Amino acid sequence: MSSSSLQDESSFLQWQQVAITLAAAISSVLSLTGSGVIAYMAAQRRYSVKYRLLLALSVADIINSTVFLLWPLPIPVDTPGVWGAVGNRQTCNMQGFFLQLGILGSFYNAALSGYFMLTLCDRMTEKQITQRYELVTHAFSILWSAGTAAVALWPLDLYSVCALGCWIAPEPLRCHHRDGVECVRNNRAYMYVWLFTGIPLLLCLAFIMVTMVRIYYTVKAVSQRADRITFSASVERLAVPTTTDNTKNNNKSNNIDINGNGNGSGDTADKTKNKTVQQKSRYAIRVQETAMQALLYVAAYIVTHLFAFLCVIIEQAGGTNPFFYDLSGKFNVAPARIF
Repeated sequence: MSSSSLQDESSFLQWQQVAITLAAAISSVLSLTGSGVIAYMAAQRRYSVKYRLLLALSVADIINSTVFLLWPLPIPVDTPGVWGAVGNRQTCNMQGFFLQLGILGSFYNAALSGYFMLTLCDRMTEKQITQRYELVTHAFSILWSAGTAAVALWPLDLYSVCALGCWIAPEPLRCHHRDGVECVRNNRAYMYVWLFTGIPLLLCLAFIMVTMVRIYYTVKAVSQRADRITFSASVERLAVPTTTDNTKNNNKSNNIDINGNGNGSGDTADKTKNKTVQQKSRYAIRVQETAMQALLYVAAYIVTHLFAFLCVIIEQAGGTNPFFYDLSGKFNVAPARIF
């Protein structure tokens, strides 16, 4: 008996399976297009830490989108509920490897949030971030993603069919909750799911939330300072001067230097103050825009990982594949990252 024949029957009709497969392909093409454009733009600006991180994130998105574009093909033939499955055990392992490798994007989402926190909250320069954090970030992200993907392939041999395609799962799927069905292999698959992927992704999410809280309070403080400065400058301009003030102002403006030229010290001071106010306002606007960009990255992280988490949790509880399982990781949120 083949391993695919041990899988439980799907609740989807054939036309629904076809629709799901086509929807996955279409959304993956859109995601690939957006990620490709961003990767090209980031490569042109790779002298900046932010764009190097964004380039790495786009590469991870391309890997994930490619996996889901072709997701039915590597799945073993005759697997119930999967239209277009023409693969075998080897192709299933290959898909599982690249799907696990795709968690690289989660680490770079967290790294981008850290970059925004360091630049906005700690006022660190690009050079300081490069020297202290960038190499460690790249090394850990790549080694963990590639290392767990390789270990899950060999020697643990964890890849099997699940709602996301071929990934870390017991064989047959949901064997723990099906009467009369014994697990052929991967009895502890879900433990490795959480160890290799679940816990790291939750830690990334927690780190991102911490950075967002810090950024929020920094933006709030900067905006309040800018508002106070702007308000004070406005009050000074609108205030009605007294007679004494008028006399002093006239004396300042009418001062004659040794060459007979107007001194103009009062006008110069006013211009300097106005310039300072404008600079503070522009800085506050830049901080707010950067914070909004960071928030969009967080939204992208949550949207692209929420459904995958739900799928895995539902499967562990013994539930059947939810109708949205093909949507995991394929929301085309990439254009928001161009902000």
